[in-house]
Amino acid sequence: MAISRQIVEMMGSSISVTSKLGQGSVFTIDLDLPVAASDQSATVGPQAGQIIGILGGTRKILLVDNSVENRAVLVDLLSAIGFTIIEATNGQEALDIASQFSPDLIITDIAMPVMDGLEMIRGLRRTPQARDIVMIVSSAKVYSEDQKRSLDAGANDFLPKPVRTDELLDKLQQHLGLEWIIDATGPSQDAAQPSMTTDSLIVPPPEEIESLLQLARAGKFSKIKKLAAKLEDYDDKFVPFADRVRFFVKGFLELELIEFLKELQ
Repeated sequence: MAISRQIVEMMGSSISVTSKLGQGSVFTIDLDLPVAASDQSATVGPQAGQIIGILGGTRKILLVDNSVENRAVLVDLLSAIGFTIIEATNGQEALDIASQFSPDLIITDIAMPVMDGLEMIRGLRRTPQARDIVMIVSSAKVYSEDQKRSLDAGANDFLPKPVRTDELLDKLQQHLGLEWIIDATGPSQDAAQPSMTTDSLIVPPPEEIESLLQLARAGKFSKIKKLAAKLEDYDDKFVPFADRVRFFVKGFLELELIEFLKELQ
């Protein structure tokens, strides 16, 4: 209860309790939360699902995170658009790499072995060659003091985990002054988009749909593509389904993919 009370107070509220002997207790909190607009689903930069490159050439990004899966999600997303990506598993490794790689931007976690992200940022800010590199902290620690500590250490911005594609691309565009190359045909053209009707679609067993749904919720695009390929290799009748899944993955339309899979359940 002490921990719960601290968390609630950090969010600007308090816990109240009413109890009845022999029946139990009811704990209540009141929170002011923003309402998400209905038109904010899975936008990807300026035009959802249509970014195919970066005007003026690639940019170099250093990803610093000890989680292989977290890095894989961002590598899938950013390399497909045209960013050059290099990875580091901790702050010390990133310090060594940054001087050679000369990244345009660094995305780093906070909690890592050997050296954490904030210590790494402070170290880089003390070096002339890295003083002006854009650095974004991406962490599941979303309390205001964690964000303040990140900015005080020298970070340019903060990105909460799990990372939303639209938020990430918006921040990259803002900090690097990017202009996206947009696919003129768009994902709505017949050549680019498989039929969105599910009436005649042959779907895999429920356990496979559930596996894909869990991967989609976690943003694990590489594993989704592998599982889709495995299904169509197993039986040709699943090829249209696999094509549909790949369409969502290619456009980084994670929310649309989740809704599609939930409908099939």
